[in-house]
Amino acid sequence: MFRVRAIPLTDTVLSSSSVPENDFAAFSGASDYALGDRVIRTQTHRIYEALGAITSGGSNPEDDPLNWLDVGATNRWKPFDYSIADQAVGDDMEWVLDPPSFVDRVLFFNAECESVTVFVENGGTTLQNETFLMTDNAAVSTFFEWITTPPEFLNTLAVPILFSNGAEITVTVNGTDAKVGQILFGRLEDLGIAIFDTSVTQRDFSTIEPNIFGVRRIVKRASTFDFNFHVRIQPERAPFLFKRIYEGRGEPSAFLGASNAKYGTIVLGLVSKFDLDYSDPSLSNYVIKIDGLI
Repeated sequence: MFRVRAIPLTDTVLSSSSVPENDFAAFSGASDYALGDRVIRTQTHRIYEALGAITSGGSNPEDDPLNWLDVGATNRWKPFDYSIADQAVGDDMEWVLDPPSFVDRVLFFNAECESVTVFVENGGTTLQNETFLMTDNAAVSTFFEWITTPPEFLNTLAVPILFSNGAEITVTVNGTDAKVGQILFGRLEDLGIAIFDTSVTQRDFSTIEPNIFGVRRIVKRASTFDFNFHVRIQPERAPFLFKRIYEGRGEPSAFLGASNAKYGTIVLGLVSKFDLDYSDPSLSNYVIKIDGLI
């Protein structure tokens, strides 16, 4: 089992992007706003909606929650806000990053695109330039299925990065009206060997609600996956493991059952429970519960 702790994205790390930050007009303290008006703040990279009539001279929206509702990140920054369901949308979207520390993985979540490209350069030398198709042929087992089955696409992908200190990473989500929920960069950490007792549970927040006439209608909402990873380690690695789990508490991380995300065991979320059993002197098992983000 592996974990990738996310490197926080700041204006220093995200050096440029082809995605414009012009979702709405920028907030101005000299302007009046009506109920429902939306503005952006490039300082916070967030979108805000007026909760009522607001006259000029007011505070910045992030400092005035009584008058402004934070409705989410701007399109350029959506892939880095830890909200998987809220996707960035655009044509051939590109982000250029200067990571402050070692990076060997980039992960894409809730992607709807033709392919993704990873380009790594250091001092004018190209270290990596690869394009990964998002086509998923796992369900095709015969030639007849190959020619008759509609194409399926991956929506989650983990990509190894060839990185050196000072390198610049460019990721591109390719396609017309391409979408991506999250892009996460970090270093792969080995947490033990995931075994086949691992389980996954889907939580769907859709509901069935009756109208005033008693007619029931489905209200479709987001869903998430929770994982119970059963993992085997050598007992002497337990102190290291405790330290790693403690350091990452309350921080979103990507968890993979295998380094190549085999069997679909990949999730972006938080550790909610950790149980270690010292029953064997040579091998110990632990269960780690990951609550997936939406």
